[in-house]
Amino acid sequence: MKYPHLEKAPITEALIDIQVKLPESLDIEVFLEPYKIFQQEFPIKEERQEIITEIKVVKGKPQPVVNKSQPIGYFFKTQDKAKLVQFRKNGYTFNKLRPYSSWSDIISEARRFWEIYRDNIKPDSITRIAVRYINHLNLPLPISDFGVYLTNSPTIREGYPPKLDGFLSKLIVSDPAISITSHITQQLDKTTSKYAVVILDIDVFNKDSYSSTDNKIWKIFENFHNIKNKIFFNSLTDNALELFK
Repeated sequence: MKYPHLEKAPITEALIDIQVKLPESLDIEVFLEPYKIFQQEFPIKEERQEIITEIKVVKGKPQPVVNKSQPIGYFFKTQDKAKLVQFRKNGYTFNKLRPYSSWSDIISEARRFWEIYRDNIKPDSITRIAVRYINHLNLPLPISDFGVYLTNSPTIREGYPPKLDGFLSKLIVSDPAISITSHITQQLDKTTSKYAVVILDIDVFNKDSYSSTDNKIWKIFENFHNIKNKIFFNSLTDNALELFK
């Protein structure tokens, strides 16, 4: 299906994520060797930490919660921080922040860095693949009914206090026939003097297992992107779409 072009698309971040199976004992320093290939493009390097929370009960009595952090990989960023490459012990992610260019640009770059990760780290298998788009919708105030802009809008029922100060909704939908799941999150992020800023977060993924050299994942990513578009355009009314043309 062909969708209208949005000159002012509200995309603030798009990402391609590939999770993999690697040995637990892997040292994150192995990621620094392939980083040399693109270090000039992505000069900012930051260690990524994982927080592990331990909760113990001894003789029926809960013990103090212990939080531990451990390094799991690196963020590699461009100087303007508009692009990020993540090399982690559990996988790889390519993030593109504003300004958004096009799907073809993003998937091309994502594939390039995945092949660097794959060829150097040699993961056992792929365990999850995903396309995720985060949108910030600046909806002009005043708004008496979010249904003017959102097809799945929050509703204040009769008997509730009259003023809506925030909302958060999450739908999990799937198509078992093609093994694809989508998480659709809507949240009122903030209000300014002019706008109500609503986050529309669409995460399309599957958890099928693939060989790390299986190139059919790129056709699946194209399918994910089409599903993402279908969800996005069916989440907004014509009034909302007019804001971004």
